[in-house]
Amino acid sequence: MQSVNAATTGEGDVKPSGTASYSGTVIRRDAGPEGVESKGGSGSGAAAGGRSMPQDCLGCRVTGCLFGVGGAAYLGSALLQDPPPRGAHRYAMIAAAGTMFLFGMYRAVG
Repeated sequence: MQSVNAATTGEGDVKPSGTASYSGTVIRRDAGPEGVESKGGSGSGAAAGGRSMPQDCLGCRVTGCLFGVGGAAYLGSALLQDPPPRGAHRYAMIAAAGTMFLFGMYRAVG
């Protein structure tokens, strides 16, 4: 089996590179093993305009969720300090904790 070095063209395409002459063939990143572009289904991540969207791995989702929920818990626990924060500081911490919690839930679900 022959190995092919490839270089990206910057627009989601891959062109062969190396010592062999370049014939002008462009291989799509989301192409199957035969170089034929896959048609929908099975999570190809194709977006409008032919560009492919990166897929999140499970580890990335778990890490993002734990970061968001953990950060929200940390900020929430800071509200229970003695003496508690007052005024705008309290509202800013509540807003930041809520935002981080929503970020964590978005990473877990979306």
